[in-house]
Amino acid sequence: MIGGRSCDVIADVMEQFGGWLMSDGYGQYRKYGKRLRCLAHIIRKAGGPAESCHPQAAEFGEKVLEYVSLFIKGIYKARGDPTLDLVEKFSKELAQLKELCEQHRDHEHDKTRKPAREFLNAWDAVRNVLAYPQMPITNNDAEQPLAALGYRSQNLC
Repeated sequence: MIGGRSCDVIADVMEQFGGWLMSDGYGQYRKYGKRLRCLAHIIRKAGGPAESCHPQAAEFGEKVLEYVSLFIKGIYKARGDPTLDLVEKFSKELAQLKELCEQHRDHEHDKTRKPAREFLNAWDAVRNVLAYPQMPITNNDAEQPLAALGYRSQNLC
């Protein structure tokens, strides 16, 4: 569906949807339990702080990128070995990432504070990417055909 991302439009679409939702950080998606957080969006959100001149922001962004890179490698490995439990395997790293985000949720640097809060608000969806490694890790497959038609992501639902 192509349309706005208002509460009503999303509710109408999701009312009949029984599958998994792969989403960006848009807050209206938070209430859906069967949700995965697009890792490409997390990489972009962490990239801003990682490239910052603000030392704490840069450190935050770099650490988030390191964790996501580690998780992606684990996901690809788990696809070849379905017995791997990535939530268990990365429990320490997940806890460290969550703690990192909690430490930066009230950071003075806007481009650090916002992604830290966003990741915490989507924590279950971030964790779900590891819990279900056979699922996609990005929403690129959905966005690319629409982008080719000239639709911008904020107009997509």
